[in-house]
Amino acid sequence: MGKVIADTGAIYALTDKSDKWHERVKRFIQKESPTLILPSTTLPEICYLINKYLGQDKEEIFLRAVLKGELLLEEVVLEDIKVALDYMKNYRELNLGFVDASVLAVAQRLKVYDLLTTDRRDFSPVKIKGKKLNLPP
Repeated sequence: MGKVIADTGAIYALTDKSDKWHERVKRFIQKESPTLILPSTTLPEICYLINKYLGQDKEEIFLRAVLKGELLLEEVVLEDIKVALDYMKNYRELNLGFVDASVLAVAQRLKVYDLLTTDRRDFSPVKIKGKKLNLPP
């Protein structure tokens, strides 16, 4: 499939076998073998959720996967913050938060329109430069 931007919910679902999205996300990754790009703003959110619900050992396993390059960490740069603010303003009715908006900003900068997400509510209506997102799984 190529490159896919991953959001917090999808990565959390992948780590939590009891999550209702776990099997769908896992099957998608096994079938498509995408290069998963993780915006740096999602890292604290993912770590918090994994630690809170699955424990410190699982959080460390996740971080080791990032260090091994199983997910490519993409730093959010100043220009991304500016673009994220634009998304927050333009999609105000969604109450789009900064982390989700920064995911969109990174997707826009990298020109990657595939977004691995469990969050259909926030991402379905959004367009990047007039282009609708593909939202696997």
